[in-house]
Amino acid sequence: SIHGVDVSRQLMRIAMMNLVLHGIRHANLKRANSLSEMGGLTEEDLNRRYKTILSNPPFAGQLPKESIRQDLPTKSKKSELLFLGLMMKHLAPGGRCAVVVPEGLLFGSTQSHVELRRKLLDDFDLLAVVSLPAGVFKPYAGVKTAVLVFRRPPAGKKRSVERVWFYEIK
Repeated sequence: SIHGVDVSRQLMRIAMMNLVLHGIRHANLKRANSLSEMGGLTEEDLNRRYKTILSNPPFAGQLPKESIRQDLPTKSKKSELLFLGLMMKHLAPGGRCAVVVPEGLLFGSTQSHVELRRKLLDDFDLLAVVSLPAGVFKPYAGVKTAVLVFRRPPAGKKRSVERVWFYEIK
């Protein structure tokens, strides 16, 4: 929609101003749809890996199956699973991720929920699950959320975490 494009441009301007105010003048900031095959990403973008990912992605919807990238580690159409899969895919060896997720992602019983959680536990070091208070993102979202903190083991190493920290913020 036109409104969505305007909001996206405005967010880009805010992000650029924030970077400049923090002394980062030559950042590589790009506006694109990272979940779509036709989202404006180059081959280099699709293959890039990141050492740090901090994210509060949108999670309240489903995408049309035909618009979703085929290289993501989930076949779900649910945005929260797609974004978590995207972060898992693009995290570099030794890299860390902290992401806000709806609590339903932690307990969902669909095949996609179960498979993505299994991949997270099998291929990554899940460090912490931080349960946030209900309504913490109101008025934008009323759903109960949590923060997942995980890392990809360094190259050539296997998972090494034996304990996962569970926190509940009141």
